[in-house]
Amino acid sequence: MEAFSKKPVELHKKTRKKALAFVKGTKLSGNKDLWACLEAVLDDPDIDTVYMLTSGEPDVGLYVHGNRISENLADINRFQNVVVHAVAYSKEGYWRHIRAIAEATGGQFEGFQ
Repeated sequence: MEAFSKKPVELHKKTRKKALAFVKGTKLSGNKDLWACLEAVLDDPDIDTVYMLTSGEPDVGLYVHGNRISENLADINRFQNVVVHAVAYSKEGYWRHIRAIAEATGGQFEGFQ
């Protein structure tokens, strides 16, 4: 798993350009620890919106099954009110849990094959 930044980044014109360059240069391989990514931003009380880009279901970490992530996220989100918008780029069959993560927080989901 490769992160764009070690800490949350506010989205504006300059960081958007850097983020798009990061995504373009990222290899589509490696492990996906979605919970670790979400947990990093959930710890920051100033964050209210997250954009999660993933190539599919989690395969390592504390919560490997997408349902567990969405259940725990919904529980935590009762107090934090963070909206997670999710974008998945993989085969359609791998989208259901990514969609559930977005829906658990009132976020939107888009999938691409």
